[in-house]
Amino acid sequence: MRTIIIRMRNLSPVTLVAVLFLVFALLFAGLGYLHLYDRLNLTRILSDFYANVSSELASIAITVLIIDGLNRRRDEKLKTTQLQENLIMSSGSISNEVAKDAIHQLRRYKWLYGKHNLLAGANLVGANLENVNLWRANLFRAKLWRSNLSGADLRYANLEEAELLGVDFRGANLYGANLALATIETRFANQLDLHPPTFDETTILPDGTKWVNSVDMKRFIDPAHPEAWKPAPNDVGWLPDWFTDSHVRRPPLP
Repeated sequence: MRTIIIRMRNLSPVTLVAVLFLVFALLFAGLGYLHLYDRLNLTRILSDFYANVSSELASIAITVLIIDGLNRRRDEKLKTTQLQENLIMSSGSISNEVAKDAIHQLRRYKWLYGKHNLLAGANLVGANLENVNLWRANLFRAKLWRSNLSGADLRYANLEEAELLGVDFRGANLYGANLALATIETRFANQLDLHPPTFDETTILPDGTKWVNSVDMKRFIDPAHPEAWKPAPNDVGWLPDWFTDSHVRRPPLP
């Protein structure tokens, strides 16, 4: 009896109320049956109650399964949300190993690119992404101030409108990358001749044009360059038609 009392104390208020209702239901059913028939008869009890009891038990079972399924789905969604938040935070870590592992996990879960990507618009300020595989990563409008992207694999990455202020781009692979309207300033502009990032004819430059061998890339990445390029956020008329039609997000017409 003492064990039962201790267990009852440990029950949640909702469970305790449910148990009390069940006890009262059984008590009233028993008293009502004795009032009608004076004595208990198992055969008569089964014949009188089997239909109602079976339907009620089936309803209870279905309700429990539905509630359990909803709770499981809620818990899984919460765990997924927490995992995603942790991976985004770890991607911006100053520890190269932590950031590299986070990017690997994002790729494994297919959260690095496509419609479920998580790094578009992410705050990755100061991230140590040296030699990290960011192939096809969607970094649209990501904040990468003072981040280390030296040696990073940025092939076909979307860096459109990204904030790349003070970034270390030495030795990065930017084949096919989209740098349209990105704001770039590198801390190592004077060292790019020794360890230059690599581009190809499919790389889209900040001004919307495609890279060619004759382009002076320092005008895009060195703010001290005499012909340094700066984006004009409210003026896209000078961009090529093929670029504005497919990339620039125009404001709605008045």
